Amino acid sequence: MTNITSFFNFTLFVSENAEGITFNDDIFEANVINLILLIVVVFFAAKSPIEDTFGNRQKLIMNSLENAEKKLTEANYRLYEIRLQCLQINTIIENLEVQAENQMSGLIESRQMENLDRLTKEYLSTVLVLKYKREQAKLTTKMFLKNLALQEINTIFTKLTVNKKFQENYINFSILALEKVIGEK
Repeated sequence: MTNITSFFNFTLFVSENAEGITFNDDIFEANVINLILLIVVVFFAAKSPIEDTFGNRQKLIMNSLENAEKKLTEANYRLYEIRLQCLQINTIIENLEVQAENQMSGLIESRQMENLDRLTKEYLSTVLVLKYKREQAKLTTKMFLKNLALQEINTIFTKLTVNKKFQENYINFSILALEKVIGEK
């Protein structure tokens, strides 16, 4: 402590008491010159560490800013790529929707054609079945009418065969028919 006091004794500061040139160590009561001296001493003593600290801090901040700018650029590039991919995906989706619509239209048309073909076949087969049934009904009706006519003829013939006049006429008719077949008159 005596060395510090002797060092400051050589300074050109005047203290409040008249004992000569001494250092006033009471900072709160010191005059303006002591404050200026303190500021100058602190400035020169702390200048290098403060500059180093501020320089390091500035470098750190600059590096952080550069990294942030790089990340921002990279993020913007990725955003651009994602938007581009999104546009491509939307285009692909639209193409797929158009293809799906076309396929659905084609499928609907093909099914309509298949349905039309099936309905046409069903119609034609129904028409053929109806024609066949009509022909069967005609044949059945003809057979029924023939049987009915034959039964009626048989009934009438049976009644006639019992009649004597018919028997004579029948014999004459048979002879005439036989002569026609043979060719004699």
